[in-house]
Amino acid sequence: MATPTLDVEDAVQRTILVVDDDAVIRRALEAQLSRLGCRLIFASDGLEALDVLAELHPDLVLLDIVMPGMDGFEVCRRIKGNLETQDIPVVHLTSLSGEAKEQSFACGADDFLNKPPNFVELRSRIRSHLLIRSLLAERAAREIRPGPLQWEPGRPARVLAVLGDEEERGSALGLLAQYGHDPLGAGSLREALEKLKLGLPDLLVLDHRLPDGAGASFAAHLRNFARSRDLPILMLCPREALDTDLQAAEAGPMDFLTRPFQPLELKVRVSVLMRHGLLLRDRDGSRSAGGSKPSLMDPQTGAFTDAFLEAHLDLFQKGLGAAERSVSVLAAGLRLPTGNWGEAKELIQEAACLLRGNLGPGEALCRVADHTFVMVLPGTGAEALRDRIRQLREAGFQGTLAGLPAPRRIPAATLLRKLAEAIRRVEGD
Repeated sequence: MATPTLDVEDAVQRTILVVDDDAVIRRALEAQLSRLGCRLIFASDGLEALDVLAELHPDLVLLDIVMPGMDGFEVCRRIKGNLETQDIPVVHLTSLSGEAKEQSFACGADDFLNKPPNFVELRSRIRSHLLIRSLLAERAAREIRPGPLQWEPGRPARVLAVLGDEEERGSALGLLAQYGHDPLGAGSLREALEKLKLGLPDLLVLDHRLPDGAGASFAAHLRNFARSRDLPILMLCPREALDTDLQAAEAGPMDFLTRPFQPLELKVRVSVLMRHGLLLRDRDGSRSAGGSKPSLMDPQTGAFTDAFLEAHLDLFQKGLGAAERSVSVLAAGLRLPTGNWGEAKELIQEAACLLRGNLGPGEALCRVADHTFVMVLPGTGAEALRDRIRQLREAGFQGTLAGLPAPRRIPAATLLRKLAEAIRRVEGD
C-alpha cells in the first residue's frame, strides 16, 4: 500500500522546520517526513532555527529540547513571543521526563513527541496541527474579529471512553473528569455502539483491542457515516501496534496514545483533538449559517443525497405529464455487520453498485441515511414496483426492501418518513 500524504485541506505544500543538533536524528526524521509530501528545512541549533523562522516562516516546527547554546525551551519562548511567528505550531521532540514536558507547555509549545518518534504518531501529530492551523486561518478569513472558540454554554465536553480493562477505564474516566470533561465509559464495542445511538460525544477514547473486535476497524466503521465522519478519536494502544493501525488514521481527527502513558499525555492528546473537532464544527456551522448549499452527491458511493431528493422530487413528478402515471420510490435498507466493523464500507459501496446497476433510464439512486438508499422510479406503478423488488432479490440484494407511491406534491421529508415506517414494518414481519 502506498504511503499516504498528509491530506491537508488545501493544495499548498506545507513547510516543516526540523531543529535538532544530532545529525543522525535529523537524517532519521528526514527519512520519515519525506513520506508525507511536505517541504523540509533543517537547523542544527536554536540560533539557526530563529534565523530560518524569520526568513521562511514555516507551517510547523519540530524542535529538540536538549541542544548546546540555546535550548528548545528558550527557542519556543522566542517563537511564541514574536507576533510574526507566534501562530506557528511548535512540537517538542523529547526523551525527557514528565516534568520537562510540563515545562515545555509552560514556554508555549503546542505539543510534544517522544523520541524516537513512530511514523504513525509523527504523521498524526503533524496532520492534526497543520489542519488546525488551516481551519484557524479559514476562520480568521471568515470573520473580521473571530470570537473565542467555546463549547456550548453550561456544559462540559462529553467524552466516551471505550476501554476493555476495567481498572484502566476507571482511571481514564477519573482523569477526564479531573480535566473538566463529562466522561462516560463502555467496556466493549457493542456497548459503545448503544451509547453512540443515544447521542454523539465530543470525543471518543478507543481501545485498539476490545473483547468483541478491533478498535481500528470500529473507527473506520464510524468514518463511513456523515454524523460521525469528523468525530475526534483517540486510540490507546501498545507502541508495537501502531503500524498495524495506520489505516484507521487516514480520515477525520484522530491520534494515538501509547501505553503506558502519563496523565499529562492524555490531557494534551484530548485537548488537541477537542480543538480540531471544535474547529470543524465551527466551520460547518458557519457554512450552514452562511447559506452554503448542501451537497447533492454522496462522495462515498456516488449516489445522490437526500438534499437532491428534496430539491428534485417534484421535477420527477411533473416530468410524467399524464395524471394516470405515477412516481414510486423503493427504499433499500442495509444490514451491516456488527461483528466485523471493517466490512461496512465495502458492503455499502457494493450495495450502491448493485442498486445503480438496476436503474433504468430517467431513474435515480439516493443515499438518504447511513444505512438506507432510495431508488426514484418515475412511471412505475404498484405491480411494476413488486417486479422491481423481485429483480433486486434475484440480483443478490440481501437487505430490507420497501416501496411506496410518491403522490404529487408530497414533501420529500414526508415521503422519507413514510419509507422509514415501511422499512420498520417489513423488518418486523
